[in-house]
Amino acid sequence: MKQLTRKNIMVIGAVIDIALHATPKRPVSSRAIAARHNLPARYLEPALQSLTRVGLLKATRGPSGGYEIAREGITAEDILRAAESVEEESVIVSPLLDRIMPTLARAEESFVSALSQITLKDLTEEVRT
Repeated sequence: MKQLTRKNIMVIGAVIDIALHATPKRPVSSRAIAARHNLPARYLEPALQSLTRVGLLKATRGPSGGYEIAREGITAEDILRAAESVEEESVIVSPLLDRIMPTLARAEESFVSALSQITLKDLTEEVRT
């Protein structure tokens, strides 16, 4: 089940930072993002690589390398789906969870639907105002 964990919020914040600071000639390094937001770089880098693998970010290697946004129209849901692949979730199995999962699944669908309406552009405009 998706959750808006601290790690997921960190990933969304990192993508917003990249959208605000990167240019095609000057990508944003994960160290710069980590320093600006007091984040642990060792947790941030795998998430950014995951976002690159699914095509949300473009990565440039080398001393002046970093990340930039790969395409228009990215949603918060897109970011969270990509971030999920680096989540280390433990699965708890119990009769109680089996009974409540259908209800929680419906809540998740509503949550995902709402996230799919929030674009990266919306989020960066919020930060700029």
